Parts: sequence; structure tokens; C-alpha cells
Amino acid sequence: MKYRIVSWREIDACVATVGRAIRAARFHPDCIVAILKGGLIPARLLSDFFGSIEIYPLRVKPYVKTHKLEHVRLESFRYPIGRKNVLLVDDIHDSGQTLQKVMRHLQRHRPRALCAATLFCKHNALQPPDFLAHTVAPDVWVVFPWEKNEMKNAHG
Repeated sequence: MKYRIVSWREIDACVATVGRAIRAARFHPDCIVAILKGGLIPARLLSDFFGSIEIYPLRVKPYVKTHKLEHVRLESFRYPIGRKNVLLVDDIHDSGQTLQKVMRHLQRHRPRALCAATLFCKHNALQPPDFLAHTVAPDVWVVFPWEKNEMKNAHG
């Protein structure tokens, strides 16, 4: 597996790219749903980009360390997104299973509109997000600046 280390400067550029693309599409998010843990920091940065809109966390378990689980697990979600324009945010769109499952789950809450944004997306992913900054090859593991210790612990 190849690793791509991402700097904070690149994160800022990714957030600006995604934010501008969302504005260009004339999508006006009322709130952000952040997929935890990876989507929390990009969600906070995008919230600031759009004028400090509300962030609702959603805990999702697709991995244990760097090992992919057979089924993506979601915790319950009780935030008021009905009739709102919702932006779902994660750091990376890997296989596509997580975003697909979360999108289906959030649709049950009847948002006015629901779009997904990630900073990175793998070339082979199912249904790419509506907005993204970069694509990477399927064999690349992207290491974000907020998870450098997590990666050390995963690999000894």
C-alpha cells in the first residue's frame, strides 16, 4: 500500500476548492452532518467557510484501525435535518459504501436537499460524492494531519 501524507496547507486548499464548488452549484447548506471521526475537521472548516452553520455528528464504523469491516455500522441520529439543505461531509470517499449507507439513512429524515462532499475520493469508489477536491488511486492510503498518531499506533 502507498501512503499520501497530506499537510494542513493542502487541507485548507481542499476546503476552499470544495466550498467554491458548492457555491458554484448554488447549493446553500443549512447544516452539515459530519461523519466521525474523519469528517469532523473538514466539516468544521466548511462550516466556517459557509458562515458558521450548525454541525451534527454521525458516528460511523467502517474500519477498525486500518482493517475494513464487512458492514458499515451507524449510530442513531436524532438531529433536526427535516426540510433543510444538508451537506454530508467526510475526509475521504474510499469504497463508497459509507457515503451510500449514510445518504440512505439521512434521506429517512426528509431533508429538503442532501449533498455529499469529501476532500479526497478514490478512483474506483462507488457513486462519487457531489463535491470533492482530489482523486487518488485505489491503492493509496491518505494520511490526514489530524490522524498522524493514529497511523503510528496502527502500524506499531
